[in-house]
Amino acid sequence: MASIALNSLLVPRLISEKPIVLFFALLFLMSCSSGGNESAVMDSNNHRLEASACWLDALDTLGAACGRLRVPALYDANEDPNTVERRVGYAVIPAAKPDNAALPLVYLQGGPGPSATLRAADFLPGNPAAFLREQRAVILIDYRGVGWSTPALQCEPPTDLASVQLCADAIRSEGVSLEEIRTAVFARDVDLLLEALNHERAFLVGFSYGTKVALTMARDRPQRIVGMVLDGVFPPEVNGITQSAQAALANLNYTIEQCEGNAPCRARFGDLRLILEQLAAAISEPNLAGDTLSLLAQLNRHPAAPLLSYELSHLGDNDIRTIVAAITQRLDGPGFADGDPAAEPAADPLIPEDIAHLAESVALNLAINCAEEGLFIEEQSFDADAYGFSAQVVSQLFDPAMSDGFQFACQAFEPRADAAELEPITSSIPTLLLSGGGDTSTATEWGDLVGAGLSRSTHIVIPLSGHITVGSSGCARALVSQFLSDPETILDRSCVLELENQAFPKQLVMESDNIIDEF
Repeated sequence: MASIALNSLLVPRLISEKPIVLFFALLFLMSCSSGGNESAVMDSNNHRLEASACWLDALDTLGAACGRLRVPALYDANEDPNTVERRVGYAVIPAAKPDNAALPLVYLQGGPGPSATLRAADFLPGNPAAFLREQRAVILIDYRGVGWSTPALQCEPPTDLASVQLCADAIRSEGVSLEEIRTAVFARDVDLLLEALNHERAFLVGFSYGTKVALTMARDRPQRIVGMVLDGVFPPEVNGITQSAQAALANLNYTIEQCEGNAPCRARFGDLRLILEQLAAAISEPNLAGDTLSLLAQLNRHPAAPLLSYELSHLGDNDIRTIVAAITQRLDGPGFADGDPAAEPAADPLIPEDIAHLAESVALNLAINCAEEGLFIEEQSFDADAYGFSAQVVSQLFDPAMSDGFQFACQAFEPRADAAELEPITSSIPTLLLSGGGDTSTATEWGDLVGAGLSRSTHIVIPLSGHITVGSSGCARALVSQFLSDPETILDRSCVLELENQAFPKQLVMESDNIIDEF
C-alpha cells in the first residue's frame, strides 16, 4: 500500500490507521552520529560512487560502507551527458558470517516515505532484520527525496487542500520534476547502484510498497535479479486508495467462511455474517465501528474471532471501546504471531535532532501516491459488493467520498505516471510471496493476484501474523532463510502447518469468562 496519514478529508480510514510506511511490524528509531571513519566502497574507481562517512552509529557498528550514487535526474537514452544529476544515499552492510558464494541482498523499504538507511538498527543482533545478513551483504538504498539522498524533499503533513498544493510547490521549488519521483525511476536507481557496486545479480527483498519496487524492477531489469522475497504484497494493478478496504473485507469474509465450515462454530453462533452486520449497525460512533470491524478483520485467522464478534454484538459502545483497545494493545506487542522473543528489539536508539527531518518524507509519499494512484482512481474502482457485506459495513471501513477528495487534491501533483506502470507483472524469476493472515493493510488475495503472473512463485500465508510477517514471525524468517539459501528449493512448511493447527483446531474452543483472555 502506498499511503501516508494525512487526515480524514484526504485518506481512507484504513490507510490513516495503519499507514504502510513500516520496515517491519516493529519500527525502531536509530541512534546516529554525523562523524565516523571514511568508509570504502566496493569499487573506488567507479565514478558514480561517492564514498562518505556513515551517518549513523548503527551503520558504523555494523561495519557498513556508506556513500552516495550519482544518478541522472531523468533516465533517457538520448539525454545530454551533462544533464542534471541527483545523489542517492546507500549503505552496504557486510555479512555477519560471510559466505563468498552468497549473492548480496537489496532491501527495499516500504512506504513510500521512510528512509531505509536511517532504520539500519533493525539489522543489529537481536533485532528482526538481523537474520537477513547472516551470510550475505545487505544493501540499503534511500529512495530519492528522503534520508541521505538529495535533494531532500520536505513539506509539512497537509491538513487541507491548500497545503497539498504547497507541498507540491515545495518539491518544484527544489528544481525537481515530479516525473523523477516514480517507482520506475527508483527501480532504475537500484539497478544502477548494483552495477556501480559490480554486482551482476542480487536478491531483492521488498516489504509493502517495496514489493512494488521489486516487481517493477522484475519487469524492467530482470537480468539483475536472482530471486525475490515479497512480504506484504502490493500489486501495481491495485489502487491503495480506492481498494484499501479490500483486505479488511476479505478477512471478515474469511472468518465467516471458516465458521460456516466448522460445525461447532456454526452451532454455537449461527449466522456470523448477520452478527457482524448487527454489530456494525448497533455501534453509534462511526469511528468506533470502523475500528471494531478492522480489529475483527485483523483477527481473521484467530480461533476466537467468531467468539469476539458474538460477544461484542451484545455490548454497548463503552464496553466495546474498552475491549477493542485492550486487544489492540496486546496485538501490537512484539512477537504476537509466534510468541517469538526474537521479535523483541535489542535496543531502542533515537535519531539525533539534526537529521531527524531526513527520516521520512511526506512530499515523497504524496508524489508517488498521487501520480500512481490518486490520479487513477476512476480507472481502478473498488467492487464494494465483492464480499456480500452491506453498504453500511463497507462505508465503515472505507468512505468512497474520500477518494474524490484525494483525487481532487492530487491535481497539484500532475502529471500522473504512465498507465503501463499499473499493468500486472509477469516474470519467471523465483519468488517467495508472504502474506499475514491478519493483515488488514495488504490483502492475502493480493499475493495470489501477483503470483498468477510469476511462473516460479510460491505464496504462503502466515496465520496470526499482521502486515510484514518477518517482523513478528519466526516461521516467516525461517522460510525466507531457506529461500535465500536456494531459491529453487522446495520449502519446508512444517512451521506453517503448526501455526495453522494452532489457529484452526478441529473443535474450536470458544468459551471464556473473559473475552480479552482469549487473545
